[in-house]
Amino acid sequence: MVADLIAASRQDDVHLSGLSRVKFRKIVKPGEILDIIATFDQIKEQYMFRITSGDDEVCSGVMFFCQKTER
Repeated sequence: MVADLIAASRQDDVHLSGLSRVKFRKIVKPGEILDIIATFDQIKEQYMFRITSGDDEVCSGVMFFCQKTER
């Protein structure tokens, strides 16, 4: 969900190239409403993300993207 959200929000064509420090903290139940917060760090060229349900953090981590290349 997070990778799709980030890719859709960008003007260029990118794909997920890596994940780091991903932590799963809570099981998500069907129908549970989730909030996704993603911020871009220009210096490190990475996205930090958090997924929450109410006041509880469900998941967090770092995502890396790179430009898609044509074949």
